[in-house]
Amino acid sequence: MTILGRKYGTHDPSEWLEEGAGLLASARAIRAQWWILRRKFSRKSDQGQVLFSPRPSEMTRLVGLPRASMLLLGYSAEMYLKSGLIRIYTGCDEAVINSEVKKFGHNFVGIAKEISYPTSQKIKDRLIMLQRCVQSDARYPIEISQVSKEKIDVEYANRVNCRTRIMWDSTEFSALCDLVKSIRAHVQRIDGDCENPTSFRRLDLSHGGYLVLRDGGNLQSRITYRPEDGKKEMRTVSEIQQLLIDAEWIEAKHYWNRFVVMEITKKNHLVNMQLQ
Repeated sequence: MTILGRKYGTHDPSEWLEEGAGLLASARAIRAQWWILRRKFSRKSDQGQVLFSPRPSEMTRLVGLPRASMLLLGYSAEMYLKSGLIRIYTGCDEAVINSEVKKFGHNFVGIAKEISYPTSQKIKDRLIMLQRCVQSDARYPIEISQVSKEKIDVEYANRVNCRTRIMWDSTEFSALCDLVKSIRAHVQRIDGDCENPTSFRRLDLSHGGYLVLRDGGNLQSRITYRPEDGKKEMRTVSEIQQLLIDAEWIEAKHYWNRFVVMEITKKNHLVNMQLQ
Protein backbone atom coordinates (compact mmCIF):
# COMPACT_ATOMS: atom_id res chain seq x y z
CA MET A 1 0.00 0.00 0.00
CA THR A 2 1.29 3.46 -0.87
CA ILE A 3 0.42 6.86 0.55
CA LEU A 4 -1.93 8.70 -1.81
CA GLY A 5 -0.29 12.00 -2.72
CA ARG A 6 -1.73 15.51 -2.61
CA LYS A 7 -3.27 16.80 -5.85
CA TYR A 8 -3.22 20.37 -7.11
CA GLY A 9 -5.22 22.57 -9.47
CA THR A 10 -7.78 20.73 -11.60
CA HIS A 11 -6.86 17.49 -9.82
CA ASP A 12 -7.74 18.88 -6.39
CA PRO A 13 -11.44 18.51 -5.45
CA SER A 14 -11.26 21.38 -2.96
CA GLU A 15 -10.27 23.84 -5.69
CA TRP A 16 -13.35 22.89 -7.72
CA LEU A 17 -15.42 23.57 -4.58
CA GLU A 18 -13.82 26.99 -4.17
CA GLU A 19 -14.52 27.85 -7.80
CA GLY A 20 -18.13 26.77 -7.36
CA ALA A 21 -18.56 28.91 -4.25
CA GLY A 22 -17.26 32.01 -6.03
CA LEU A 23 -19.52 31.44 -9.03
CA LEU A 24 -22.58 30.86 -6.84
CA ALA A 25 -21.91 34.07 -4.90
CA SER A 26 -21.45 35.97 -8.17
CA ALA A 27 -24.68 34.55 -9.62
CA ARG A 28 -26.68 35.67 -6.59
CA ALA A 29 -25.03 39.12 -6.51
CA ILE A 30 -25.83 39.72 -10.18
CA ARG A 31 -29.40 38.56 -9.60
CA ALA A 32 -29.73 41.06 -6.75
CA GLN A 33 -28.50 43.87 -9.03
CA TRP A 34 -31.10 42.88 -11.57
CA TRP A 35 -33.87 42.92 -8.96
CA ILE A 36 -32.97 46.49 -8.01
CA LEU A 37 -32.99 47.58 -11.66
CA ARG A 38 -36.26 45.78 -12.35
CA ARG A 39 -37.96 47.41 -9.35
CA LYS A 40 -36.82 50.78 -10.65
CA PHE A 41 -38.60 50.21 -13.95
CA SER A 42 -41.70 48.81 -12.22
CA ARG A 43 -41.89 51.82 -9.91
CA LYS A 44 -41.77 54.29 -12.79
CA SER A 45 -44.46 52.30 -14.58
CA ASP A 46 -46.68 52.27 -11.48
CA GLN A 47 -46.28 56.06 -11.21
CA GLY A 48 -47.74 56.40 -14.68
CA GLN A 49 -44.55 57.42 -16.43
CA VAL A 50 -45.64 55.73 -19.63
CA LEU A 51 -43.23 57.82 -21.67
CA PHE A 52 -40.25 56.66 -19.61
CA SER A 53 -37.62 55.31 -21.95
CA PRO A 54 -34.60 53.62 -20.36
CA ARG A 55 -31.16 54.35 -21.69
CA PRO A 56 -29.72 51.62 -23.97
CA SER A 57 -27.18 50.69 -21.30
CA GLU A 58 -29.95 50.20 -18.75
CA MET A 59 -31.97 48.04 -21.12
CA THR A 60 -28.86 45.97 -21.85
CA ARG A 61 -28.44 45.34 -18.13
CA LEU A 62 -32.12 44.56 -17.68
CA VAL A 63 -31.95 41.88 -20.38
CA GLY A 64 -28.40 40.65 -19.78
CA LEU A 65 -28.15 40.36 -15.99
CA PRO A 66 -30.63 37.49 -15.54
CA ARG A 67 -28.92 35.47 -18.28
CA ALA A 68 -25.53 36.15 -16.71
CA SER A 69 -26.79 35.01 -13.31
CA MET A 70 -28.15 31.77 -14.80
CA LEU A 71 -24.90 31.13 -16.67
CA LEU A 72 -22.84 31.55 -13.52
CA LEU A 73 -25.27 29.39 -11.57
CA GLY A 74 -24.88 26.64 -14.17
CA TYR A 75 -21.10 26.89 -13.97
CA SER A 76 -21.30 26.73 -10.18
CA ALA A 77 -23.29 23.49 -10.39
CA GLU A 78 -20.68 22.10 -12.79
CA MET A 79 -17.81 22.96 -10.44
CA TYR A 80 -19.50 21.23 -7.51
CA LEU A 81 -20.40 18.16 -9.56
CA LYS A 82 -16.86 17.83 -10.88
CA SER A 83 -15.42 18.23 -7.39
CA GLY A 84 -17.32 15.07 -6.52
CA LEU A 85 -16.25 13.39 -9.75
CA ILE A 86 -12.57 14.06 -9.04
CA ARG A 87 -12.87 12.36 -5.64
CA ILE A 88 -13.82 9.08 -7.30
CA TYR A 89 -10.35 8.80 -8.84
CA THR A 90 -8.28 9.37 -5.70
CA GLY A 91 -5.10 7.34 -6.09
CA CYS A 92 -5.32 7.15 -9.90
CA ASP A 93 -2.95 8.78 -12.36
CA GLU A 94 -3.72 12.34 -13.42
CA ALA A 95 -4.20 11.19 -17.02
CA VAL A 96 -7.19 9.14 -15.87
CA ILE A 97 -8.70 12.14 -14.10
CA ASN A 98 -8.24 14.32 -17.18
CA SER A 99 -9.79 11.70 -19.43
CA GLU A 100 -12.84 11.09 -17.24
CA VAL A 101 -13.56 14.80 -16.68
CA LYS A 102 -13.38 15.33 -20.44
CA LYS A 103 -15.58 12.29 -21.10
CA PHE A 104 -18.39 13.55 -18.86
CA GLY A 105 -18.11 17.10 -20.18
CA HIS A 106 -21.28 19.06 -19.34
CA ASN A 107 -23.38 15.95 -18.66
CA PHE A 108 -24.77 17.14 -15.33
CA VAL A 109 -27.21 14.25 -14.89
CA GLY A 110 -24.51 11.71 -15.75
CA ILE A 111 -22.07 13.19 -13.22
CA ALA A 112 -24.79 13.37 -10.55
CA LYS A 113 -25.44 9.67 -11.04
CA GLU A 114 -21.71 8.87 -10.94
CA ILE A 115 -21.24 10.66 -7.61
CA SER A 116 -24.37 9.04 -6.10
CA TYR A 117 -26.33 12.30 -5.84
CA PRO A 118 -30.03 11.36 -5.46
CA THR A 119 -32.12 12.58 -8.40
CA SER A 120 -35.87 12.68 -8.90
CA GLN A 121 -37.29 13.54 -12.32
CA LYS A 122 -37.74 17.14 -11.18
CA ILE A 123 -34.09 17.36 -10.14
CA LYS A 124 -32.99 15.83 -13.45
CA ASP A 125 -35.06 18.44 -15.30
CA ARG A 126 -33.40 21.23 -13.34
CA LEU A 127 -29.94 19.79 -13.91
CA ILE A 128 -30.68 19.68 -17.63
CA MET A 129 -31.85 23.29 -17.46
CA LEU A 130 -28.56 24.35 -15.83
CA GLN A 131 -26.63 22.28 -18.35
CA ARG A 132 -28.41 24.01 -21.23
CA CYS A 133 -27.62 27.40 -19.70
CA VAL A 134 -23.92 26.52 -19.79
CA GLN A 135 -24.03 25.00 -23.26
CA SER A 136 -26.32 27.40 -25.10
CA ASP A 137 -29.33 29.13 -23.54
CA ALA A 138 -27.41 31.66 -21.40
CA ARG A 139 -24.37 31.93 -23.68
CA TYR A 140 -25.33 32.20 -27.33
CA PRO A 141 -27.94 33.90 -29.53
CA ILE A 142 -31.03 31.88 -30.30
CA GLU A 143 -30.59 29.49 -33.20
CA ILE A 144 -33.48 29.04 -35.62
CA SER A 145 -33.43 26.17 -38.10
CA GLN A 146 -35.84 24.08 -40.15
CA VAL A 147 -38.50 26.79 -40.16
CA SER A 148 -40.13 28.25 -43.26
CA LYS A 149 -39.47 31.90 -44.10
CA GLU A 150 -43.14 32.69 -43.46
CA LYS A 151 -42.95 31.40 -39.86
CA ILE A 152 -39.43 32.37 -38.87
CA ASP A 153 -40.38 35.71 -37.27
CA VAL A 154 -43.06 34.09 -35.14
CA GLU A 155 -40.80 31.18 -34.19
CA TYR A 156 -37.98 33.54 -33.22
CA ALA A 157 -40.29 35.68 -31.09
CA ASN A 158 -41.69 32.59 -29.36
CA ARG A 159 -38.21 31.32 -28.51
CA VAL A 160 -37.09 34.71 -27.21
CA ASN A 161 -40.17 34.91 -25.01
CA CYS A 162 -39.66 31.35 -23.78
CA ARG A 163 -36.02 32.00 -22.89
CA THR A 164 -36.90 35.28 -21.18
CA ARG A 165 -39.62 33.58 -19.15
CA ILE A 166 -37.16 30.95 -17.94
CA MET A 167 -34.35 33.39 -17.19
CA TRP A 168 -36.63 35.88 -15.37
CA ASP A 169 -38.46 33.32 -13.21
CA SER A 170 -37.38 34.24 -9.68
CA THR A 171 -39.09 31.25 -8.08
CA GLU A 172 -37.21 28.87 -10.35
CA PHE A 173 -33.93 30.72 -9.82
CA SER A 174 -34.35 30.30 -6.07
CA ALA A 175 -35.09 26.58 -6.53
CA LEU A 176 -32.00 26.21 -8.71
CA CYS A 177 -29.87 27.94 -6.06
CA ASP A 178 -31.18 25.47 -3.50
CA LEU A 179 -30.31 22.60 -5.85
CA VAL A 180 -26.76 23.88 -6.34
CA LYS A 181 -26.30 24.26 -2.57
CA SER A 182 -27.65 20.74 -2.10
CA ILE A 183 -25.07 19.39 -4.57
CA ARG A 184 -22.35 21.23 -2.67
CA ALA A 185 -23.51 19.72 0.64
CA HIS A 186 -23.54 16.23 -0.92
CA VAL A 187 -20.02 16.66 -2.30
CA GLN A 188 -18.73 17.97 1.02
CA ARG A 189 -20.00 14.78 2.68
CA ILE A 190 -17.91 12.69 0.29
CA ASP A 191 -14.84 11.63 2.29
CA GLY A 192 -15.95 13.99 5.05
CA ASP A 193 -18.66 12.06 6.87
CA CYS A 194 -17.73 10.46 10.20
CA GLU A 195 -20.75 8.18 9.87
CA ASN A 196 -19.53 6.87 6.52
CA PRO A 197 -15.71 6.85 6.68
CA THR A 198 -13.57 6.31 3.61
CA SER A 199 -10.89 3.69 3.03
CA PHE A 200 -8.18 4.12 0.39
CA ARG A 201 -5.61 1.56 -0.65
CA ARG A 202 -3.22 1.33 -3.57
CA LEU A 203 -1.11 -1.61 -4.71
CA ASP A 204 1.57 -0.91 -7.31
CA LEU A 205 2.17 -3.70 -9.80
CA SER A 206 5.08 -4.24 -12.16
CA HIS A 207 5.48 -2.27 -15.41
CA GLY A 208 3.25 0.67 -14.46
CA GLY A 209 0.25 -1.34 -13.34
CA TYR A 210 -1.63 -0.66 -10.13
CA LEU A 211 -4.80 -1.34 -8.17
CA VAL A 212 -6.68 1.31 -6.20
CA LEU A 213 -9.45 0.66 -3.71
CA ARG A 214 -11.84 3.25 -2.37
CA ASP A 215 -14.60 2.21 0.01
CA GLY A 216 -17.21 4.29 1.79
CA GLY A 217 -17.28 8.08 1.79
CA ASN A 218 -20.84 8.20 0.40
CA LEU A 219 -19.72 6.92 -3.00
CA GLN A 220 -20.01 3.58 -4.75
CA SER A 221 -17.19 1.33 -3.52
CA ARG A 222 -14.82 0.51 -6.35
CA ILE A 223 -11.59 -1.16 -7.38
CA THR A 224 -9.72 0.53 -10.19
CA TYR A 225 -7.22 -1.59 -12.12
CA ARG A 226 -4.54 -0.38 -14.49
CA PRO A 227 -3.06 -3.36 -16.40
CA GLU A 228 0.67 -3.77 -16.51
CA ASP A 229 2.33 -2.49 -19.69
CA GLY A 230 2.99 -5.27 -22.15
CA LYS A 231 0.87 -7.84 -20.32
CA LYS A 232 -0.69 -10.10 -22.95
CA GLU A 233 -3.29 -11.80 -20.80
CA MET A 234 -5.47 -9.33 -18.91
CA ARG A 235 -6.44 -10.29 -15.39
CA THR A 236 -10.01 -11.41 -14.71
CA VAL A 237 -12.14 -10.02 -11.88
CA SER A 238 -11.56 -13.22 -9.91
CA GLU A 239 -7.79 -12.96 -10.39
CA ILE A 240 -7.86 -9.36 -9.18
CA GLN A 241 -9.78 -10.39 -6.08
CA GLN A 242 -7.29 -13.15 -5.33
CA LEU A 243 -4.37 -10.78 -5.84
CA LEU A 244 -5.84 -8.42 -3.25
CA ILE A 245 -6.62 -11.23 -0.84
CA ASP A 246 -2.99 -12.32 -1.14
CA ALA A 247 -2.03 -8.71 -0.35
CA GLU A 248 -4.14 -9.07 2.82
CA TRP A 249 -6.78 -6.52 1.86
CA ILE A 250 -9.64 -7.57 4.13
CA GLU A 251 -12.15 -5.72 1.94
CA ALA A 252 -11.41 -8.11 -0.94
CA LYS A 253 -12.05 -11.12 1.26
CA HIS A 254 -15.07 -10.06 3.27
CA TYR A 255 -16.84 -7.25 1.37
CA TRP A 256 -16.08 -7.96 -2.29
CA ASN A 257 -19.73 -7.97 -3.43
CA ARG A 258 -20.15 -4.27 -2.73
CA PHE A 259 -17.33 -3.26 -5.08
CA VAL A 260 -17.52 -2.39 -8.75
CA VAL A 261 -14.30 -3.26 -10.60
CA MET A 262 -13.15 -0.76 -13.22
CA GLU A 263 -10.33 -1.22 -15.71
CA ILE A 264 -8.29 1.64 -17.16
CA THR A 265 -7.96 1.25 -20.92
CA LYS A 266 -4.96 2.30 -23.00
CA LYS A 267 -6.79 5.59 -23.72
CA ASN A 268 -7.25 6.17 -19.97
CA HIS A 269 -10.99 5.51 -20.08
CA LEU A 270 -12.68 3.44 -17.39
CA VAL A 271 -14.77 0.37 -18.24
CA ASN A 272 -16.70 -1.89 -15.89
CA MET A 273 -14.97 -5.29 -15.96
CA GLN A 274 -18.04 -6.98 -14.49
CA LEU A 275 -20.07 -5.99 -17.55
CA GLN A 276 -17.54 -7.12 -20.16
